[in-house]
Amino acid sequence: MEGIDKDDLYKELDQSGPYKRTNSGTLEREAMVVLKKIITKHTCINFRLRKEELMKKRLKAFKKQNWPEFQKLILLAKSEFQRLMVEVTQLAGEFLELDESTFEASLKEAMQDPSTLRTMGINDEMLRTEIDGENKTLTADLAKAIIIEKINIEFEKEASMTSVRPNSQHEADMIQLVERTKIADQLYLKHGYKLAELEWADKKFGIHNDPDVQAILKSHLALREQRS
Repeated sequence: MEGIDKDDLYKELDQSGPYKRTNSGTLEREAMVVLKKIITKHTCINFRLRKEELMKKRLKAFKKQNWPEFQKLILLAKSEFQRLMVEVTQLAGEFLELDESTFEASLKEAMQDPSTLRTMGINDEMLRTEIDGENKTLTADLAKAIIIEKINIEFEKEASMTSVRPNSQHEADMIQLVERTKIADQLYLKHGYKLAELEWADKKFGIHNDPDVQAILKSHLALREQRS
């Protein structure tokens, strides 16, 4: 993994200020949203090459149906991304003279507000799509066909796993993450487009608002209600 571009990070932090504080010394919610977005952006940018390396290894495991290795690589990518985010956060904190405890308190306060939490989630998704997703070879018709295929595969997978009973929420989250990644990799190997690229096309072309897509989603919802 290449080193973090500190100059680029510091420049954006400087240009995006000031970062107003509350009377207790924590960042105001709006300032925390801005800071969190910058940290996530620079983490995603600096993780791109490593993410590609791990994806290639994961695809090999997928082709061999080596599911223990497949899951191990998913967890490795997740842990390395989180570790990199800690490094970027520390650099940002040092630049803004914001110690770790104040940053954590600021983030906790911001996340207690539902609207702020929702904004942070939207920002994270938007950044991932912008950084990893743009692919001008992906047309609206092709993206629509792949997304419909994805929706159908997800529904079939959901139906096949109704008898699975995880022992904990952690196990349930892990199963969901692994199965979701399997579907993404299956579609990538078949069509050559990553999940982020499909999400980029979805947003650009408004594919989820397409009448055909909406009809399929409503059909699946009705069948899901019949099963429950």
